[in-house]
Amino acid sequence: MTSVASYNFRVLNTTIDPEIHKTKDAKVLKESCQQFESIFLAEIWKKMGSLSRKISGKEDSDRPFAQMEDLALEMSAEELSKSGGIGLWKMLYEELLPQLEKDE
Repeated sequence: MTSVASYNFRVLNTTIDPEIHKTKDAKVLKESCQQFESIFLAEIWKKMGSLSRKISGKEDSDRPFAQMEDLALEMSAEELSKSGGIGLWKMLYEELLPQLEKDE
């Protein structure tokens, strides 16, 4: 069985030094990309909840525990992102990493 990496042409054509992943800036970049993904997911989930309430005829003001629900969504999104996420943070990281290498 062949690995998925053999079909990923971006991995095969990369010229990035593997040591750059160990730098402090790369770690900060990775963390920032994960945070972006978690904020993005939380906002999508909040908007989905708001729209589903509108469809059912309720208003956002009918949420007595709105702050707790939003916090739970944000925490869930953050944990999802840290555990691999949906892949958005990885795509951002791969796209921005060459810029980091050029800056050094």
